[in-house]
Amino acid sequence: MKILSSIGATLRGKTPPTAAAITDLIARAETASADANSRLMDLESRRQEMALADDADRRQYREALQTARDDVADSAAAIEALRSKHSAAVAAEAEAGRKSRFDAAKAVAGDLPKLVADYERQARVVRDTIRKIAEIDTALTGANADLPAGANPIPDSSNLRSVPAVGREVLSEKAVDLWCRVGSREPIAAEYQNTVSPGADGLGYSHPSGARHPIAHEKRKFIRRELREATTGMHPTPLGQLNLPAVRAGEPAIFAPLPGASLYSPGAIVEAVEAAVTAEKAPRLKAERPVVVEHVAQ
Repeated sequence: MKILSSIGATLRGKTPPTAAAITDLIARAETASADANSRLMDLESRRQEMALADDADRRQYREALQTARDDVADSAAAIEALRSKHSAAVAAEAEAGRKSRFDAAKAVAGDLPKLVADYERQARVVRDTIRKIAEIDTALTGANADLPAGANPIPDSSNLRSVPAVGREVLSEKAVDLWCRVGSREPIAAEYQNTVSPGADGLGYSHPSGARHPIAHEKRKFIRRELREATTGMHPTPLGQLNLPAVRAGEPAIFAPLPGASLYSPGAIVEAVEAAVTAEKAPRLKAERPVVVEHVAQ
């Protein structure tokens, strides 16, 4: 069968076919199998007729019948072989994908030690910055609580990090005449204002598609405003809520809020920083690994 020969040539090519390509080859082999079975059934239906044919015709019939049977068997075997190759290709592609992901992960894994060291250094910089902010906030809280005459409160870090609320802002306004449905005080949509034609009776009329009668409108006076709506203020997450975990297991956190302390208190933040620094400086006690004895039956 030419189709099977073509499929075999594809399999023997320099580049092994992908699983998707083998799926297409299976479909072609199944088409060849269906054709072969159809030819065989047609030949089998002529057996009685050919039994009474002359020797030459019977010989030609038997050769065609055997060829059809061979084609049916060959196409079935080809389909099974292709399915096995498809399973192998799927497994090979999956393994290639795993290897590719592993190699890519291994290539970047060497960056981890430096990044971990960078985190430790930069986390301490962040901690020191938080302490300085908290110390300034503490000073501002005291000063703002007892201001000198004529002085305004000094914004602290929370004020600087907050987004203030903004009131409704009218940009412009002018008087306009707009069409409304008769009896309504709501103007029709802006895109339909120009579809209304003034009538002799002082009203306006529109002719919507499909309507049996025109729709009457009347003009009313409005104030047209362009404005920006009000927005609510937004407050930041308190710095005291920050948690900078330790680099290694068993070490104290680089920064963590003190249990029960207010997350909004600058003083509590300073205390938490001092506690973290003190914990870092404390000597590390190595965990003891006592020797034990066990008896294993033999």
